[in-house]
Amino acid sequence: MTASTRRAALGAIFATPLASVTAVALTGEIASDLPDHEARFLALAPVLLPKLVEYDRLWAESTQLYSVAERAHPHPDPRVFDLDALKEPARRLVAAPEWIAYLDARRPADDLDSDIDETVAPFMDLAMVSLSAILLKYRIGMTLPQYEDDAISDLSRLAKEVLCA
Repeated sequence: MTASTRRAALGAIFATPLASVTAVALTGEIASDLPDHEARFLALAPVLLPKLVEYDRLWAESTQLYSVAERAHPHPDPRVFDLDALKEPARRLVAAPEWIAYLDARRPADDLDSDIDETVAPFMDLAMVSLSAILLKYRIGMTLPQYEDDAISDLSRLAKEVLCA
């Protein structure tokens, strides 16, 4: 393979959407000696990746609406510790149209967050050995930051095994 052929192949790989790359990688790796939990985790990719993209879209939309609502109706001063004095301003705040729009936008994002979390949680503390599974873990961590460290731990372990052996 010439250098230009390698560059072209690498460019094609990077230009391919992640869902396709994972599906291609999955086909080869399930047949290999992956642990059962890892094969089951990778099998989630075709369904999981579109959910992650949709969650990112919903979260960006709700974040934008939060900014609009916060500018229109700032939260009461957090230095006020008289909770009774904050009840009425808080009630008026969540009744404002901007806050209602934000809260309405958050519901589908929160529902999808729960769905994704319920699907991936059983796998996230388990060590993965394949780069595809680690990349999938990292992609999940890009959307749900509580899982990013799990992927980085797996990647660090893999790098030590491969590069420091």
